Amino acid sequence: MGVEIDLCFGCQAFWFDNLESPGLAEAAVLDLFKEIHEHRDQPRRPVGGKLSCPRCRTKLARTRDILRGNPIEYERCPQGDGRFTTFFQFLREKQFVRSLTPAERTELSAHVGTVRCSSCGAAVSLEQGACSHCGAAISVLDAEAVGKRLVAKARPAAARPPKSVSESWRRPAPEPASDSLQDLLFDSIDSLAGWLSD
Repeated sequence: MGVEIDLCFGCQAFWFDNLESPGLAEAAVLDLFKEIHEHRDQPRRPVGGKLSCPRCRTKLARTRDILRGNPIEYERCPQGDGRFTTFFQFLREKQFVRSLTPAERTELSAHVGTVRCSSCGAAVSLEQGACSHCGAAISVLDAEAVGKRLVAKARPAAARPPKSVSESWRRPAPEPASDSLQDLLFDSIDSLAGWLSD
């Protein structure tokens, strides 16, 4: 029996009923990963400060967890009906996103000084290491994890895995438009577009 996932591309977030997210099969996670990529250009709306459970209308509680060593945040229903999680936090939960190491931040700062926070969209200086608005660490797609867990399932075993995301930001990038900042996570997802389209 299938599971119906509630999501909002404008908010870049999911609502998962209780135990839906941990119970997702790898194929379902791949489908959600593709959906995130296909709707990446949709205008983004800020998420309100006070969120309520769509089932019982109770105010959601901000929750911080560590899952397999990866810190994640989400808004959960105190009654246990489910949780609201952003695309960014979902990808962290599924181990597709990792924080940049200090050495990687130093190397990247030679090409880019400020990036867009993949969690809230605010401008973040690479020297900070984390967003001063929402506290999210500067993160990047872990292409190796994606390749091992998902892309390999969609391609024959002999297919060449995607190149490392770190290779894509080591090249000098063109200067972004004044109102545009590089988003390390979603730009990295774009680099896998050929793999995602299959």
